[in-house]
Amino acid sequence: MIQLLIALMLTFIFSNCDDSDELEPEVIISIQGVQGVVQKGPFINGTTVTVKELDNDFNATGRSLISVTNNDIGGFEVEGDIKAPYVEVAARGFYYDEVKGDLSSENLSLCALTKSNDPTKTNVNVLTTLTHERIAYLITNEGMDYVTAKRTAQNEVLAAFDIPLDDFINFNILDLSKEGDSNAILLAISIVVQGNRSASEVDDLISSMVADLKEDGELNDEAIKEDLRDNANELNLLSIRVNLSKRYRKLKYWPTIPQFEKFAKRLVPLGVKRTNPAHGEKEVADNLSEIVIEFNKAIDSNTINAESVQIIDSEGNPLSGYLRYDSQLHAAKFALNQQLTPNTTYQIKVSTEIRSYDGKYMEEDFVSEFNSISTNLESGLKAYYTFDGDFADQTGNVADAKGYNIGFSEGKTFENGNQAAKFSGKGSYISMPNVINPTQLNWSYSIWVRIDEKDKITGPFFLGTNMSGRDSWDVPLYFRASSQKFSSYNGGILESDCNMRLKEWYHLLITIDNGSQKMYINGELAAYRESFKGYSEDYDRKYPGFDGEDIGLYNYYDGELYICAKSQTDSNWYPFLTGAVDNVRFYDRPLNKFEVAEIYEQEK
Repeated sequence: MIQLLIALMLTFIFSNCDDSDELEPEVIISIQGVQGVVQKGPFINGTTVTVKELDNDFNATGRSLISVTNNDIGGFEVEGDIKAPYVEVAARGFYYDEVKGDLSSENLSLCALTKSNDPTKTNVNVLTTLTHERIAYLITNEGMDYVTAKRTAQNEVLAAFDIPLDDFINFNILDLSKEGDSNAILLAISIVVQGNRSASEVDDLISSMVADLKEDGELNDEAIKEDLRDNANELNLLSIRVNLSKRYRKLKYWPTIPQFEKFAKRLVPLGVKRTNPAHGEKEVADNLSEIVIEFNKAIDSNTINAESVQIIDSEGNPLSGYLRYDSQLHAAKFALNQQLTPNTTYQIKVSTEIRSYDGKYMEEDFVSEFNSISTNLESGLKAYYTFDGDFADQTGNVADAKGYNIGFSEGKTFENGNQAAKFSGKGSYISMPNVINPTQLNWSYSIWVRIDEKDKITGPFFLGTNMSGRDSWDVPLYFRASSQKFSSYNGGILESDCNMRLKEWYHLLITIDNGSQKMYINGELAAYRESFKGYSEDYDRKYPGFDGEDIGLYNYYDGELYICAKSQTDSNWYPFLTGAVDNVRFYDRPLNKFEVAEIYEQEK
């Protein structure tokens, strides 16, 4: 009898096991509503939120609930009974773009997938959107349970952004307005996806990433990965924090913005963004007070020290100074306690001991070089004319100029009776000795000019050479009538962007440095050309002083130098001036930018 009962019980058990595949899918009898927040940045009030029921195969059952967000921080609450195992929460609307600091001009769609017997709160964000199709794929195609599929998909997305994996993170409850590393990760990835894109471009990018991740969980599209790296590299994290703070204050909402800076640039290798002085800079003043090394992301300040950051001279000796870290600029700043030695090469060295705030190390040592120079306005000064009632050279080099139909008027400044040479049009000009030869490869010329009258054919020159035997001119510096710009000519035109105004003083300075020319206006670089070709034609070879070949920028010339023409030319160009000039300087070397600025500041 006992044996018969055991047999009947075993038959019952095995018959139930055989029928297990025919069990009805799980159905939730009644779960009331869904609530949460929608965030890219925060979605604004009135965003449409749709809760769609899904069956075990993630097909829509046909039942859905619709509501809208009820505030400008993305809050929503959808009421009604949920009677399916899964729900998809989809939102579409405008949001606050934390990168640009303004509301989006287009709608963005985001979604979240959740199991309906999970807590009834589910937030909707970029991360829930990136994982929702991958979770469904892992359950339906690889037989994973919901919890395992969700954890797998989440870690795959974190890996795509090079963020350490976290089995305890839950994308559905993350909130970018709350503290904690998990919420910081949401905000970091949200701004990387945003970058400088419009909402529609963000929509397209997320859709592409969802499709790429769906089947293997890896981001395989190299173009997308490069785009994300570029976005992360260009982000200004400080301005993003400021933008969010302003937005929340405007809404009278006082959240704690998480430390997203720890994760926002994980895709970017740590590197030096720029240095000041810049790499290869040849004109660094010897009285430099500070050297700045700016990194492309936040640095762990504990790694900024005398071993990881060094400034050394050409003999390998470290410079004396104080090193500190500027967290806002992500920059190491070295305050010098000594003056640089002029005409010396220095190195800025940054080692791989430097670590970023997000845990990345420099992949290789960084080395940058710059050259120091001295500023000495007396060095190489060949002639200096102040035109204070005469044409005398103030250097003592006995290179006095001569004025023709030139008067004197109030000068650039009115101190101590300062005067200027006054030009009254045709027939007014100044000749000067050949204190510099315009064919030489290194020289500089400085002059203050004021044009009182001009027309379409009047283009006075401020430095010219007269080719003997012809009415021809080489004009390193002049005012070009056709464009109304300060210019230089040597077989080609070098022109500034300065729009000259009548009866105003302008400081013009040109430098010739081994075939390169720079034009400065009021102390600032206004035009530059890497090299000039010598302008040579057969007739130019007939004037006295020609040695048989053309060299440098201008044809060989040992005649006088002129401000304005001494006679009418044989063309339609009349290079005469109605106005004034003051403080003319000639140097037999190229001035550096600090010396140019110093002359301007002294004489303005």
